Amino acid sequence: MEAAMYAARMLGDNMGIICTSERSALIHARTVSLYGFSEYFAGCEAAKLGVLELDSKPKDEVHGVMTQKIHQLVHRQGADCVLLGCAGMAEMRSVCEKAVEGTGARVLDGVGLGIQFLVGIVRENLQTAKNGVYRDPATDREKRGQDWL
Repeated sequence: MEAAMYAARMLGDNMGIICTSERSALIHARTVSLYGFSEYFAGCEAAKLGVLELDSKPKDEVHGVMTQKIHQLVHRQGADCVLLGCAGMAEMRSVCEKAVEGTGARVLDGVGLGIQFLVGIVRENLQTAKNGVYRDPATDREKRGQDWL
């Protein structure tokens, strides 16, 4: 989800999230706040489907619910980027894109974006900073007098 939120900030001004349950909607809204994106948040719409129901229910029914919720986010709440709030929704990206066709809104899959973000880090040969939280623990052990390692 983090990768999708950062991408949404680069691609639009107002993100909305479509998720499975009302409970996950509360969690996503809290996450948006914790990441400091509340100012750019149109809201969260729950499909009111369990994760397994995304696959087990008839496709027409699931796609209909997804389309309805995306229309809500884009047309009523002003989202210009809609984030898929569940990895189980990844295969529905094309259905969701079709639902917002002609509006200019974008549909973002956090799973795919997360993978591409990591691929970019590897291609750039980047590594974690070694002077902060990811510093070598040997220095701290030495300061504490733990020289047995």
